[in-house]
Amino acid sequence: MSYSAGVDVKEEPPRRPESRSETARALILCAAERLFAERGIEHVSLREIGAAAGQRNNSAVQYHFGTREELVRALYEDRLAPLDRRRRELLEGLEGLEGFERPERPERPERPGGDPGDQGKAGEPGALGSSDGSDASDRALRALVHVYLAPLAEAVRDAGEPTWYARFVQRFAIGGYVVDPPLDASLVAGMRTGLDLIDAQLTRRRLPPPVRAERMRLMTLLITAALADAERRLAEGEPLPLPFDVLTDNLTTSAVGLLTAPHSGAT
Repeated sequence: MSYSAGVDVKEEPPRRPESRSETARALILCAAERLFAERGIEHVSLREIGAAAGQRNNSAVQYHFGTREELVRALYEDRLAPLDRRRRELLEGLEGLEGFERPERPERPERPGGDPGDQGKAGEPGALGSSDGSDASDRALRALVHVYLAPLAEAVRDAGEPTWYARFVQRFAIGGYVVDPPLDASLVAGMRTGLDLIDAQLTRRRLPPPVRAERMRLMTLLITAALADAERRLAEGEPLPLPFDVLTDNLTTSAVGLLTAPHSGAT
């Protein structure tokens, strides 16, 4: 699309009209996204999706996608590509950010009569889950959490019309669904890299692997739930509890707090 602000612009070449099949496919994806978001994946029939998409053929969804699982896969593939591309751009912007590498430190001496694995009390320097003592490391973790949530937040904020993708993702996450076989790695490369870097930051805080995994799972649930709620409010014309950019900044702070809270040591 070309926009003009009182200056000459080069017209883009006309786009090839979409085929009827491509149009039907796009309509089905939009209808499926909305119905899955509103009612849950297991509570919507393929026939209902076809009808909501304006397809007169009762088997239209099966024709274009085959099964419910393939429809869900196609929906993820269609929506994830631009989000992950944006996430990779944000990750590239963090190259060279101080804090990704833990500085060399002398080893802590063992406490008298203590176990080499004694990590101190929660809240003390070196406690499980506490900061590694580096402000740069804390900034790096916050930047990584922002990179994780920003693409979906921006998509919700900038859509200009009602969207359902964040609510669909929340339903999918809460329901414990798994895309099988897994999505092509290229579609989630940015997400996986970001999560690996977050995990590395938590490893530096000496959180045990099961605790790291659970905190990262809770982080994703928190982020998707908050953005799904914001998406719903925007779609229904309800006021947000905070201006959108303040809301996402507060969400980042909350997610970082969840990840870095002191750990009791129990696993």
